[in-house]
Amino acid sequence: MEAPRLQLERRHGGAVWRLEIGAAPGNVLDSALCDELARAVREVEAEPKARLLLIEGAGANFSFGASVPEHRAEAAPRMLQAMRELLLTLHGSPVPSLALVRGYCLGGGLELALCCSWIAAAEEARFGLPEVSLGALPAFALALLPGRVAPAIAEDWMLSGRHFSAAEAEAAGLVRVALPAEELEPWFTSFLAREILPRSAPVLRLLRTAAREERQRALVEAFAREERRYLQELLPLADAGEGIEAFLARREPRFRHA
Repeated sequence: MEAPRLQLERRHGGAVWRLEIGAAPGNVLDSALCDELARAVREVEAEPKARLLLIEGAGANFSFGASVPEHRAEAAPRMLQAMRELLLTLHGSPVPSLALVRGYCLGGGLELALCCSWIAAAEEARFGLPEVSLGALPAFALALLPGRVAPAIAEDWMLSGRHFSAAEAEAAGLVRVALPAEELEPWFTSFLAREILPRSAPVLRLLRTAAREERQRALVEAFAREERRYLQELLPLADAGEGIEAFLARREPRFRHA
């Protein structure tokens, strides 16, 4: 019997929910897993006492990102739709959320973290939007990232496709704290005691909704625009297909600039 790829755990009488992405080692987000994650977020929303959703990756990594085979032209529409629904559900949820990042947090995994209220990371964590190296676009990060860091930093991270450290992410304002791995759990325990558990659940939820209401409306439009760009302008390019096939064949892409 296949092990479940998600674990949703109720803590503190329903005040805190821990959602673990359990598709280690890379916790790759395929369409089906995105659907499961969106359902889990909605389940937490249905708990009136919920004050925080904690999202972690099982094993050594948060997430390597969206499934690369699903970037192929025949699968991309379904992949984009599932990712869009997940991100809008998480970003628009009234329940505050925190991504606790260890190891790699790349591509769609970073887009998932970007929809959380906070990101806390182990010092050895590595972030990145490597889509450009695959001949692809970080469709949803194009809309999400400039709202979290300075536009010039967002552009650098997306155009370069490079990995960047938790310290760099913290300096840019993306990550709230970057700590040695062994200090993350004590920090989280203190964070809960100081900033979450003493708060009124309906007030927290009302505040989160109010803080994100305008941005959520803008994201619905921006996501639709970037999805169209991906499907109508990117996928017809020969280089888009070459980048994905080269990655899957574990070779360097031979881009034709067409």
